[in-house]
Amino acid sequence: MNKNLAAKLETLPARPGVYVFKDSAGRVIYVGKAKELSKRARSYFQKGASGDRKGEALREKIVDLEVNVCETEVDALILEATLIKRFKPRFNVVLRDDKSYPYIAIYQNEKFPRVMLTRGRHVRGVKYYGPYVDARAARDTVQFLKKVFPLRRCTGARPGQKRSAPCLYYDMGMCLAPCRGDVEPDVYMRHVNQLCDFLEGKHDSVLRDLDARMRAAALEQKYEQAAIIKKQIESARLVLRRHRSRSSSPRDYDVIGISSDGLEACFSVARNRGGFHLGNLVFFSDIADARAPEELVCEFVKRYYDREDSAPRLVVVPAVPSDADGLLDWLSMRRGARVEIRAPARGAKKSELHLAESNAMIALEGAKMSRARDKGKIDAALSELAKDLSLKQFPLRIECFDISTFAGAASVASMVVAKITGNSPSSSRLALTTSA
Repeated sequence: MNKNLAAKLETLPARPGVYVFKDSAGRVIYVGKAKELSKRARSYFQKGASGDRKGEALREKIVDLEVNVCETEVDALILEATLIKRFKPRFNVVLRDDKSYPYIAIYQNEKFPRVMLTRGRHVRGVKYYGPYVDARAARDTVQFLKKVFPLRRCTGARPGQKRSAPCLYYDMGMCLAPCRGDVEPDVYMRHVNQLCDFLEGKHDSVLRDLDARMRAAALEQKYEQAAIIKKQIESARLVLRRHRSRSSSPRDYDVIGISSDGLEACFSVARNRGGFHLGNLVFFSDIADARAPEELVCEFVKRYYDREDSAPRLVVVPAVPSDADGLLDWLSMRRGARVEIRAPARGAKKSELHLAESNAMIALEGAKMSRARDKGKIDAALSELAKDLSLKQFPLRIECFDISTFAGAASVASMVVAKITGNSPSSSRLALTTSA
């Protein structure tokens, strides 16, 4: 440890905050939060347990330290998440999606919001629901929901088609046709809010409201309107039957399963909302060494729920982190109500946890097989290249150059470097330009 780093460690306050470790090149290699900065940051430089290769590797790289003092541990968690997203440090758990999952997007920033299926969450003022595991099922769900809730189907920010007349969905009673100007924004928003309630698992209240409206229309002898609402109710029940499976509990909860091989960790999240199982999401993260389950749980929960709009009432995990108080406060703040983290010892939740862990293990094994296939392809290509160039061994670094000129002047030189590291190649580019 250098003198500058030792001096900084001695002056750390016993307050909540975030610490940032840097290497000799000034790169951020680890970001962490602490209830007490002085104790937590110094603990990295104490003699670790035998076989703690991750701690040893991290200590060898640390050259400098920065700290940010925060008012509370929750503030520290928020700042930690922000810095990890910005720097993607090598020794932190940084999640990679197994695939790009679809979301149902409701454009609440529009006067008459539209409902669409999209991938990713990038637009402000848009409310996203998901992610959904099965893209085809998500598309079918959107189509059925549009039969339940008569919202516009035109794709532009403003209602209406290129021609002035409303589309056929208005004549079929499946769109309120705000392009005609006959529907008030508050009436339209009532249907939007009902759709949001339905997606949030409040199915019973939505169905009760639709049933009350159908009966009121029938009493007023508005039989066509009552028939349309009846079809909406039937479509809503069809959505529930076809696209959802029942959970073991009516409340919202997630079950997180973890599998790790010391080089990579896989996390499987079984999402349950409003009494229905919404499917499993899978994420991967490179890790420097074998890590305790409670440490992986803590890192994953912070990274995953920082990406989500909210947290469920219950999070089921294989091991509860020892310093879970600050994590619970942060999750409760995001949800707006108390959140519980539990490691069940028996019962239905234990069975669901075992299933989630099995899903994580299967996904990790599948990823390892995929990497092995990729490595085989890379090795075959390198073998062919070595043979063509009469090389005695595989090339581990390939440099390609090209120079172009314009009328004998204004030369531009380019170099592309490919380095074979581990199972896959990495590349970098460098260009040099000279004026005439």
